[in-house]
Amino acid sequence: MQLSAGAGAEPGEAGGTADGAIVDSVARGAAHAARSANPAGSFEGKHLTCDGGRDHPARPYNHDPRGPGAARRPHRQHKLTGNPAEPMTGVYPPPALGTTRHDHEDPAQQAATAVAAQPGPSAAARPARRLRARFRSASERELWGYGVWLSVGLVFGVPESWAGITSPPWPALSDTIGHLEQLWHPVRVIVVALIVFAAFHAVRYPPGRTGEFAAPQSKPTRGRTPCGRFARSGTGAASAVPVVVYFPVAIGVVAGGSVLAAIAGGGMFVLGYVIYGLIAVFLVLIPNALAFWLAADVPFPTLYRTVANLERRWRPAAMLIVAGLVVLAFHLVFFPWPDIFLRG
Repeated sequence: MQLSAGAGAEPGEAGGTADGAIVDSVARGAAHAARSANPAGSFEGKHLTCDGGRDHPARPYNHDPRGPGAARRPHRQHKLTGNPAEPMTGVYPPPALGTTRHDHEDPAQQAATAVAAQPGPSAAARPARRLRARFRSASERELWGYGVWLSVGLVFGVPESWAGITSPPWPALSDTIGHLEQLWHPVRVIVVALIVFAAFHAVRYPPGRTGEFAAPQSKPTRGRTPCGRFARSGTGAASAVPVVVYFPVAIGVVAGGSVLAAIAGGGMFVLGYVIYGLIAVFLVLIPNALAFWLAADVPFPTLYRTVANLERRWRPAAMLIVAGLVVLAFHLVFFPWPDIFLRG
C-alpha cells in the first residue's frame, strides 16, 4: 500500500482513497501531539486538518467554523497577571503604581499602627473626657467663679449634711439663722426681704447680660459689670481687682477670724456667726460695693452669673443647683421646715 498521494500533494488532499484516510489519521495524531506539547493553545498548525480528508485548502486546526472574520475565542489567561504564557503559581505580582504598599520599615506607618493598636478609653474615663470637653473653652473669670462658689457650697453643705448624722465641726447656716431668729424675731422678716430682693434683681436685670440696660429718662441708667454685678452706668469700663490682692486678703480674714472664734470658745453659734458673716462680707457686700460705687470688679463672677454660665454648658447641673437654692430659701423662711414633718 502506497502512502504518498503524489508529487507536490499536500497532506489532506488525497481525496477519498485509503491513502487519504491514513494521511488524515496521521494528521490527527500530529495535532493531538502538538496540543499536548503546548497546553496553552498557542500552537497553530498551518497544514493539518481534521475534516475527514475532504479536499479543501489547508487551514489551522483551531479554526472558527463561523467564518474567517469571526472573533476567535481568547486563550485561558492567568487569573492574577492576565498573561496566558505564565503558569498558575501562588506568587502574587508586584502592586501597580498608585496602590498602597505596606512597608513595615516606614516610620509613619509604624506610628499609625501603634496608635491604632492602643486600647480605647475605658467606660470610666469617657464621662471625665466629656466633662473636660464641656469646659474646655471656659474663660479664666468663669473658672474662678466655679472654684469660688464650689468652695462656698462645701462650707455650707458639709454641716447641713452632717446635721442628722453626727455633730458637725461648725453649725449649719439654717441652724445659725434659726438661732438668730430666736434671739431677735425681726430676722425672719429680713430673710424674706433679702430673698425677694435677690429674685427681683435676677428678673429685672438678667445675670446673663452685661453692659447697660434700657431705662426711662427720669430714672438713672443701670447695668451689670463683666462679672455680673449690679452697677451704675459705664460698667463696660469697670476695672478688675487683681487676683493676688483680693483672694489672699479674703481667705486670710475668713480663716483667721474662724480660728480665733473657735479658740475663744464662745460656742458653736458664735463660730457660725463669724464664718457666715465674713463669707457674706467678702463674697457679697464688698464686691457689690466696689462694682456699684467705684466701677471695680473682683476677679470672680456672682453666683447668678456662675449658674447662668453653667446652664449654658451643662444644664442638668444648673437645674440641680437652682432646685437646691429654692429648697434652702424655703428652709430659711419656714425654719425648721422640713424637720417639722420628720419629727412628727
